[in-house]
Amino acid sequence: LLIDAEPYHLGKTITDDNLKWRRFKDRFDYVVGFGSDDDILWPYAKSTITTDVLFRDPHPTTEKEDVIVFINSNCNTWGNKRENIVKQMKKDGRIEVKAYGACLNNANLKGLKIEGGVDDKKLAEKFTAMHKAKFCVAMENSVVTDYVSEKVWEALACGCLPIYLGDFSTLERRLPQHIHDMVLSMKDFDYDTKQLMDFLVELSKDDSRYDTYMTWKYKQPLNRFVEFRRNVIKDTRVKMCEV
Repeated sequence: LLIDAEPYHLGKTITDDNLKWRRFKDRFDYVVGFGSDDDILWPYAKSTITTDVLFRDPHPTTEKEDVIVFINSNCNTWGNKRENIVKQMKKDGRIEVKAYGACLNNANLKGLKIEGGVDDKKLAEKFTAMHKAKFCVAMENSVVTDYVSEKVWEALACGCLPIYLGDFSTLERRLPQHIHDMVLSMKDFDYDTKQLMDFLVELSKDDSRYDTYMTWKYKQPLNRFVEFRRNVIKDTRVKMCEV
């Protein structure tokens, strides 16, 4: 049994072509991992996806801060591409960037008063930092087919509009509504930080338009998400027995 938990730690730049663990994957009878072709699906942020915290009401937009929240502690991915994007956001200066993690840190989670009624302590800290912010950086450690980490799910649960960079096609297949109704994709801005910041500045001034990105919480989830959630919610130990 191969437990495929965090493959991006095996190299600084990870793509489908150079994932080292795939070289010996065939030596195992069964694989537990985030891949759609794995025997047992075990995605990141399982508890966020499978509980009602994902669909909890967002903080009122009129009371949110014009802030971009960045929480990350793995600072050496993609040749620092993610961190360079956030540095450009900071340099732009039109919207404040609060970095709570180890990377580019300028804010402190420990100084926050925990609020929001989230049971998971780690998520509660993030929720406190994110739920009153309009935007959150949700950029993956690597672009790998089927790899969607907790970053985007936690931002969505907190009602903070994610700025996403990763495997867009996989994310689209797993979200409860269409990706453009829930997430800001760097791909749509040609991976250009200036274009992104221009859009964020305009969006931050228009509460009605911003609210359209929160309406997914009140809509009937698409069937593809219902099936994905049903698969994820099933106890992993039961799945192991079944295979």
